Amino acid sequence: MKSGHLIANRFNGDGQELRNLVPLYASANYKMGSYEQKVWSAIWKSRETVWYVVTPYFHGDDPIPYKIKVYARSTSGVIVPNISISNP
Repeated sequence: MKSGHLIANRFNGDGQELRNLVPLYASANYKMGSYEQKVWSAIWKSRETVWYVVTPYFHGDDPIPYKIKVYARSTSGVIVPNISISNP
């Protein structure tokens, strides 16, 4: 497990800002990367404006999120539907 960015570094997500970092297993971090690539393409290849929401979900006081929800919408439509990524 390592610290993962909720908003990726390539989107100017601050790696020093604790609100942007959560403990992630490698499998969850990998899945998030595939969705980030879709958003990146919409921004840089298509030059679209993107609304991007990443939300961690926790059980009680557990500091490790059990899932991350990702949603992204651009000016031309949904890029990433409201998907859940398990963080085993």
